[in-house]
Amino acid sequence: MLHHVVVRSNTGWTENIALRNGAHRWVLEAMPIIETRLPFRPTGIDSDNGGEFINEAIISWAQERDLFFTRSRPYHSNDSAHVEQKNGDVVRRHAFHYRCDAATELRLLNELYTLVRVRLNLFTGTTKAIGYRTNRNGKSVRVYDKRRAEIEHRDNVGDEAQDAAELADDPKSAQCPG
Repeated sequence: MLHHVVVRSNTGWTENIALRNGAHRWVLEAMPIIETRLPFRPTGIDSDNGGEFINEAIISWAQERDLFFTRSRPYHSNDSAHVEQKNGDVVRRHAFHYRCDAATELRLLNELYTLVRVRLNLFTGTTKAIGYRTNRNGKSVRVYDKRRAEIEHRDNVGDEAQDAAELADDPKSAQCPG
């Protein structure tokens, strides 16, 4: 089973979907589902170097939607740090490290992700790094903004917040390929 994680880096908005395996067929079927869940238009795809992402079908799908496509450098896990962080925070916390092979397990995990996405994206507050300051010892330390829910990190919250709430209630959001 493959856990497909989509993160908007400037807000932390996260979408997860569990797929049967890493075949690009399942990833390609999952992309429109994730696209309909997002309360904003995606602008690009930053992926790792896995064959499930680096293939003609996914690149063509991105080009049809005028999405830029980048990939991480081999052996540089920090290139996709937002996704790697959400793998730990979302996937391992909620789906654990268990292997789920049965169709029923896959369906249940995607139902769980539907609930998790509402909690994380609409109600869980986070802080964002906004700069650095020097402490009294002369050491440079990070400065963070006020704790807010992910949807509040955007400049234009109004209609997008309502759209996001409607997406969370949409029964189609629990569908998954495979």
